[in-house]
Amino acid sequence: MAASLFGFLLLSANILRFGPIGAHGSQAECPYDIIINGLVIEGDNTECFQSSEKGVLAFVSGSEVDPIVVWDPDAPCGGEHPSYIHYAAKGSVEKFEPMTAGAGDVVHTYQAAIFENGLPMEEGTGGCVQFDTSTVGPLKCQKSWKVARYGSSCPEMPKPKTSSTVGVLVVLVVANVIGFVLWKRKGSSGRSKLESYIALSTLNS
Repeated sequence: MAASLFGFLLLSANILRFGPIGAHGSQAECPYDIIINGLVIEGDNTECFQSSEKGVLAFVSGSEVDPIVVWDPDAPCGGEHPSYIHYAAKGSVEKFEPMTAGAGDVVHTYQAAIFENGLPMEEGTGGCVQFDTSTVGPLKCQKSWKVARYGSSCPEMPKPKTSSTVGVLVVLVVANVIGFVLWKRKGSSGRSKLESYIALSTLNS
């Protein structure tokens, strides 16, 4: 009984720490990276970059067959579906329009994605384009990040709880409940064994 409870705790901790079994396969298959300031970004909209006078440049590292677009839907280009295109190419191409957040809101959210039906505009396009993602999809591996205009500052970005932190908290709560049951059934020795196991699991997190 105790062994099965320990096994359940270990499985629960690993699922909460690393995600459901197989969940990382789709993320690992994302075949391109956005590199800003020499770092590969997460692209989960929790990163913000301060623009210089010349703007922020990015490098797109991807396969030569993947149609990738980087765009700014916050640019006040006018029209029904305005966006400023910073990159539209298949694979890794040097040309990238600087991200300045130069008009409109002082902080813009930039987007990148693979367009599975092909590029929705000519390769190498840059500047304002009428661009409606709802009509040119499906999109794959969509990423986003923020850029703050030169002279302004990035907002304080919330740091979401990591899955490992949540996993440890859940395991500790469950452990206390199970520990109490073991203590009632087997005395203090069963509880001390469980606490030792949980302490080791917490350190390994």
